[in-house]
Formats: sequence, structure tokens, C-alpha cells
Amino acid sequence: MAKLTSLYESFGLKSVRTYIQSGNVIFQSDGGSMESVRSRIERGVERSFGFPVTVLLRKPSDLQRIVRDSPFGSKRGVRPDRLYVTFLEAQPGPSLVSDLIPIAAKSEDEYRLMGKEIFLHCPGGYGKTDLSNTFFEKHLKMKATTRNWNTVNRMIAIADEISG
Repeated sequence: MAKLTSLYESFGLKSVRTYIQSGNVIFQSDGGSMESVRSRIERGVERSFGFPVTVLLRKPSDLQRIVRDSPFGSKRGVRPDRLYVTFLEAQPGPSLVSDLIPIAAKSEDEYRLMGKEIFLHCPGGYGKTDLSNTFFEKHLKMKATTRNWNTVNRMIAIADEISG
């Protein structure tokens, strides 16, 4: 993770912090659009580590909104350790979303799509769900990454720490 931190700092990003070894990087940026920052990171990772990655960026305010607006957060009987968020690279088109409905209806797990995030409740655990990251990437035809509820909350806490 030290090499990844150094790489991000080489782009002029400040207060770079990583959280667990799954590519969660929290940083401050003084300029440039999110798209230009994302593009620099993707090119830099490929150049430095030799493999392509898709970078999905969210602002701290996005993460706070995600926690605040979770459709499962106040639902009775939902354990936080069974909640996940799948971050999408874009908002999927309506036809792709409607194609998910009959497939996902066969699962005991629940999901709710809100913008570029999918909220997922897996009572039996994420390891047993059919509604995995791969499932959503395949059916929505885009890159995605999934994080558990604890990780989302920890990233908010780290963002709060570095913003002072």
C-alpha cells in the first residue's frame, strides 16, 4: 500500500490514506475534475504496476449521502454486517435495470439501485449471494466494486480525519 500511496502523492494529491488492501484510497485534491483525477490514477496504476484498473471515485459527501439514504439502514431486523454497497461507474440505463428484476427476484437477497450505487442486503452473507459484484457488472454492462457497510463508514471517518 506504500507504493500506491506514493503513486497518488506523485499526482499532487494530498493527505493520501489507504484503508485495507482492497484499493480503498482516501485523498484530497486541490484541482481538476473528478474525471481528470480518475484518468490520471488509472494511467498511473497501469504504468506503475503493469495492469489496468477501473477507478471509481466518490466524494465524502457522496459517501455520507449513501449512509444517510440507505433503504436498509432503518429496516427492522437488518444487521449492518449484512449490508453492502456496489459502486457503479455510471448510472445504468433503464432497460438494463429492468432486465435485473426477474433475475434478482429469484434471490433471497434484496437490492435497491439509487443513482450510481446499489444497496444490497444479504441475510446469509455476501459469500452466498447470487447478487455479487460480477453479477451486476455482467447484467449492467459496466465496471463496479462492492464494499461492506463497515468499510463505507470507515472511509467516511478517514475522510473526516484528513479534512480536519
